[in-house]
Amino acid sequence: MTSDSITVTVNICPEVADCLAVSRMRNFRAEQPHRFGLLGIGPTPDNEPVPNYLDTGTMSWHLTMSDALLYAAYEDARGYYTRILTDRLSVQSDGQYVVISTRAWE
Repeated sequence: MTSDSITVTVNICPEVADCLAVSRMRNFRAEQPHRFGLLGIGPTPDNEPVPNYLDTGTMSWHLTMSDALLYAAYEDARGYYTRILTDRLSVQSDGQYVVISTRAWE
């Protein structure tokens, strides 16, 4: 954390976390790598290479950066690794921020 960063504690239940995303699906970033832009937000696992980490789990789309940040923090607190990306093909109404989580797609 840089000196300009702050820590905020928020309690989020699963029902509220579900409301933060407008859509979810299996991670398909590897199939369309140029579609997504990686933002410098979120931890990278020390013991796992970034390409494997980015290409597993679940993708969720969010209308705002704040929704994406809250959802990523929720997933992190549940023990999953997350990264926030931008979706270059999405318009604002569809959700331009994408959270990749290592949570398995079911």
